[in-house]
Amino acid sequence: MSAAERPPVTSLLGLAATLARQWWPQVAALAAACGVVATTISGALCVGDGMQTGLARLAVERLGRIDAAVIAEEFFTATLATSLRS
Repeated sequence: MSAAERPPVTSLLGLAATLARQWWPQVAALAAACGVVATTISGALCVGDGMQTGLARLAVERLGRIDAAVIAEEFFTATLATSLRS
């Protein structure tokens, strides 16, 4: 059917159907690419979450049991360390 014989497209659904019929290889390639991208992003998020959890657990294990923490806005001096030790 030539372009002159086709009825005009009067709806968005009709336009989508016409474009899908004419451009189906490109639409199929685009759908496949979207699937690959979505799978890649999902996998990266899962791996990143697992890596973050593992590193947090490793850090807590290395710290061991903590009795107290000293927090300051400046660096600690050697005299402070000596006075705390005694």
